[in-house]
Amino acid sequence: MSRLFGTDGVRGVANRELTPELALHLARAASAVLIREHQQARGAAQGGVQSAAPGNGRARVLIGRDTRLSGPMLESAMAAGFASMGVDVLLAGIIPTPAIAHLTREYGADAGVVISASHNPVADNGIKFFSRDGFKLPDALEDEIESLLPGIGKPAGQPDGLPRPAGADVGRTIPLEDAAERYIRFLVSVAQAPQPPFRGWRIVIDAGFGAAYQVAPEVFRRLGAEVIALNAEPDGARINVGCGSTHPEMLQEAVRKHRASLGLAHDGDADRLIAVDENGEQVDGDAIMAICARHMLEQGCLAGGKIAVTLYSNLGLRDCLREAGGDVVVTKAGDRYVLEAMLKEGLVLGGEQSGHIIFLRHNTTGDGVLTAVKLLQVLQAKGLSLAEAAKVMRRYPQIMVNVRARRKDEVSTHPAVQTALAQAEALLQGRGRVVVRPSGTEPLVRIMGEGPEEEVVRQAVMHLAQVVERELGARARRITSPSSPPRGPAAAARASAPSRPRPITCTTAPVPLGRRTSRPRPPSLRSTRPAPRRPAGSSRGPPAPAPAGVPGSCAPGFRTGDAQPSPRLPQQKEWVFSYVWHRRIRGPAASRPGVDGRIAAPGIPWL
Repeated sequence: MSRLFGTDGVRGVANRELTPELALHLARAASAVLIREHQQARGAAQGGVQSAAPGNGRARVLIGRDTRLSGPMLESAMAAGFASMGVDVLLAGIIPTPAIAHLTREYGADAGVVISASHNPVADNGIKFFSRDGFKLPDALEDEIESLLPGIGKPAGQPDGLPRPAGADVGRTIPLEDAAERYIRFLVSVAQAPQPPFRGWRIVIDAGFGAAYQVAPEVFRRLGAEVIALNAEPDGARINVGCGSTHPEMLQEAVRKHRASLGLAHDGDADRLIAVDENGEQVDGDAIMAICARHMLEQGCLAGGKIAVTLYSNLGLRDCLREAGGDVVVTKAGDRYVLEAMLKEGLVLGGEQSGHIIFLRHNTTGDGVLTAVKLLQVLQAKGLSLAEAAKVMRRYPQIMVNVRARRKDEVSTHPAVQTALAQAEALLQGRGRVVVRPSGTEPLVRIMGEGPEEEVVRQAVMHLAQVVERELGARARRITSPSSPPRGPAAAARASAPSRPRPITCTTAPVPLGRRTSRPRPPSLRSTRPAPRRPAGSSRGPPAPAPAGVPGSCAPGFRTGDAQPSPRLPQQKEWVFSYVWHRRIRGPAASRPGVDGRIAAPGIPWL
């Protein structure tokens, strides 16, 4: 049976996979572990943990959640489970994930729990645990909790064998009225300025209808900025829908419209930050880390001269730091692996391209609002705009395709996928890389290609996506190309035209791959560009030969239709790209032993 805990807690569709019953049993199982840890901590401290929270003397847990409609349901179930084990429950309400990591320590709680699915769709939810010191639980403790669950392989409702105290020994549930205010004061204190440091800045903040709807705007108002808040309502039915860090198009338009200094976008639980510069151009987590790390190197406060990044970070980030005398430590995808590397190497900065960035001197997990404060501090100190500061990093073309897969875990062992991976690597001819891995939180296979020539990278990635789709029962869902928009006068001219926003994220039209199709395209997707005239007497001719070193036709040609506004989400200004594949994959199915399905091109030095 697969492990219940993923890379970021327990996730699933709320009330179907992640049910109230499962939440209750998770709380009871976690309580058994927490009570033991609590007793050990009290014995070591010789008198218990002192705290500002009521109920001192018994084990207690702090629970926070985002705005999802399923949040109160799961919160109630977990509170009941903890109380049934004699654990006191402190309810922080709607609050960012990093706030729970910080407040768990401040309140002296034995653990923190976040009910959130971060950037996932509205229907999803998740449960994530933090230890008493604010770090995510290690795998061993998660496995121990999972082993105590009664519903795994057993009939529902079967007793779990755990104690059931009664009377005065039942745990209490205590709402916290000052949780958000404590967290806001903490973030303001990070700026370390006697006067509001950001006076004169105009900042647009997109809270994504998520957990930062109250905290993020208030922090920057107290720091002196003029704040224009978007999607700053606790509307769980719209969390992450066409907004926030995963859909910054609305923020980009708002920054241009209000002539703001910059824009800040958070995801549903506010552990991420994607920024937008004064020209409306996106600045992702890699660029934010480059700006902050270079400044910290100059100030001599970047421990070890290194930062921890995942294998998805752009190669330009490595080059940026090496030019300044620094370097990167590369980990597997996932913030928990970034944190592990930081603790092992003694680093103070690390993160992901998605904007999940850890400033370990201030918090123990990714913190979107904290990252925004630190970013603005650097800009203020250097006297630069965000667009000027972002030039410090030169970016390699990078293309990401998410493929919805029913059997995502087979991607690293499926023979056809491994053959396609070898073909994609051969197409790049050692000058780039292809990373393939199953998502830890969604039923997706993530395929990322990177190299100096964008069109070659695109062909390699799309060929591999076609094979994964065909073999694992999937359909390409989302493409990001390239990882960051280009900069310069041409980009500024495009940004000034409201009718043609810069495409950041697009959705592939459901066109069958691997064969020609005679099905007409919808009117909104048809190209308005006239077809080139063929000289009289000419013929179509044979197909172009495959690139050298690639067996058969491993890199099928494709045609990219003109970008048109999506009829499904016109208000989001997404763009639809229709790829029509001209021929099937042919050639011998050459096997390649040793490929693990996660990364190709092992010759890249930093990998």
